[in-house]
Amino acid sequence: MAVAARFGLQRYPNGTPLPPVASRLRTSSFSTPLLSIVSYNVLAPVYVRPYDKRTGGIQPFAAFEHVSDADSHEVLSIEKRGPKLLDVLLKCGADAICLQELQLERDRHNEGEHGDGGPAEFVLPEWIRPLVKQYGGFYTTFLPPQEELRLI
Repeated sequence: MAVAARFGLQRYPNGTPLPPVASRLRTSSFSTPLLSIVSYNVLAPVYVRPYDKRTGGIQPFAAFEHVSDADSHEVLSIEKRGPKLLDVLLKCGADAICLQELQLERDRHNEGEHGDGGPAEFVLPEWIRPLVKQYGGFYTTFLPPQEELRLI
């Protein structure tokens, strides 16, 4: 946002709905449209202290040794981190948000694509849904096709 301030562009206060992307493109003093993009690594829960069968333990890079076992749930669990991450993402005011390590969930309420008992679809985790238009947020999601997600 330092660029926006430097060019005298309006910042949207927390909680104010952002207008559509097209209307937010502004022209700087150099007649260049500005577009803000945030890239954020949210640390997928699967990478928090996973047991490695090859080594018989947790790899040092994933051990988070600076976090005590007593504080582990408070600091590393997605139940605690999710709301904090959502708050940061809601306040960033970016035109586009690219998330790394976003661990999708299986939609257990709608098993199978046609109620046929097939595999449940992958959906956004609950903690991030308030960002997305279909749940009342401002952003549109772009996820890989379900067929490709099932291959992972």
